[in-house]
Amino acid sequence: LLFRASLAHPQALVRRPAGLDLALLEHNAVDPQVYLRPGAFQSVDLAARFGEPFVHTGYLRLSVVALAIVGLVAAAPALRGRLRAAGALAALSLVMGLGSALWFDGAWVAPGGWRLSLPFGWLRLLLPQVAITHPLRLSVGAQVLLPALAAAGVAPLAARLGQPVGRLCGLLALGMLGEGLFGSAVRWPIVTSSAEIPAYYADLPPGMVLDLPVEAGTGMQTSAWFWYQTGHGRPLPWTPDVRLGSARDEALMRILGPTRPGGGPVLEAPHPLDAAAIAHLRTHYGAIVLHGELAASVGLDGAYAAAFTAAFGPPELRGADRIWRLSPP
Repeated sequence: LLFRASLAHPQALVRRPAGLDLALLEHNAVDPQVYLRPGAFQSVDLAARFGEPFVHTGYLRLSVVALAIVGLVAAAPALRGRLRAAGALAALSLVMGLGSALWFDGAWVAPGGWRLSLPFGWLRLLLPQVAITHPLRLSVGAQVLLPALAAAGVAPLAARLGQPVGRLCGLLALGMLGEGLFGSAVRWPIVTSSAEIPAYYADLPPGMVLDLPVEAGTGMQTSAWFWYQTGHGRPLPWTPDVRLGSARDEALMRILGPTRPGGGPVLEAPHPLDAAAIAHLRTHYGAIVLHGELAASVGLDGAYAAAFTAAFGPPELRGADRIWRLSPP
């Protein structure tokens, strides 16, 4: 009900289409093998299938699962009732994390041509179509509970092996850490950002900031615009997913890209601005920042520079970046 209310609110920050399309279901499909299969296994190879440089994993670690089973089976009688309740919740979390339909080895399990429905699909009948589009997140309950169950298995295992609990804890912790670092699809070290905010944001004029490009390939590089906002403190036209179609300024979508007949942008395609577009930008924005290296990486640097220079004059240069400080018409 909270999901429904938040998505239906007229001031909702995230806007989604009315229906959940098959491509999104396939993009976020969860293969049950992802919980237990070590190595580079992916439910969906996002790089090969969609050109996206993301890795999704719900790997539980076999060492944790094995020790959790010991905890469920061999814990002290006084604990077993609570532990088994926690185990049931963990199992429910894993089932819900599989999503609306069963996906296995790169395809939907569809006997007779009908996709095999799962409990999360039944739950979605009570929710907006796209309230939860990444079902693997629902496995977080199991991700939390299984280590707790594994902790309950340490004492009975130590007693069975005749080892001090402290020493066994150390060995098990090293094994689990090693499996997490080298046995899962995650590759270390994880790529990180410098999180450095360009100094020129400190003296931008009042008004919204339009950072460009909007989309840079299929990654999330343009999400940096939200981090930069923590430095300049000005409004942005984007919802949390920086995509041309996510702009809350619908006129901006038409300015930055051609529209399809039914409305909505087709792609980001800089083009010469007419008088109405120039007036709109001057009225609503204090500055336009074109990030040169990122724009060049997707072939948009020259077109954007030409379009905005013709409309607003030569930009202020800061390294590879260009800044147009706008004044009201």
